[in-house]
Amino acid sequence: MLRYTAVRVATVLVITCGCLRPAQAAAQTSAKPRPQATASTALTAAEVNKQIVGHSVALTDGGMTWYFNPGGKYDGDDGRNSRGGRYEVRPDGRLCWTEQNGTSGCFRYYRQAGSIRVRRADPGHDTDLGSAKVGPL
Repeated sequence: MLRYTAVRVATVLVITCGCLRPAQAAAQTSAKPRPQATASTALTAAEVNKQIVGHSVALTDGGMTWYFNPGGKYDGDDGRNSRGGRYEVRPDGRLCWTEQNGTSGCFRYYRQAGSIRVRRADPGHDTDLGSAKVGPL
């Protein structure tokens, strides 16, 4: 806030002295400092095998819970429908799945601001699904 106020005061002083045209001054005063981006780190295949496989993963918004059983079988439940199928952890860290009905896709798990987040990570589906809580099966 202090930096933003200083920029506005400096801009007013420059306008007063006639060094900038009002349109240039307006462009400068509308530029607010951008918030720092929160870095995220994708889980490696070894981390996914240790932290996700053999655990439940529940989206914190309550939308879906997956149960990634050892051996490549998973079950999922959103409170209305259940589903299941097979999964594998790829060398790049993606967990890719195929449901019993043939639907398939991949998830990428990553750590951001101390929490685990889930992203759909397959062609045509690059969507952040949100924060997740990892628990026991």
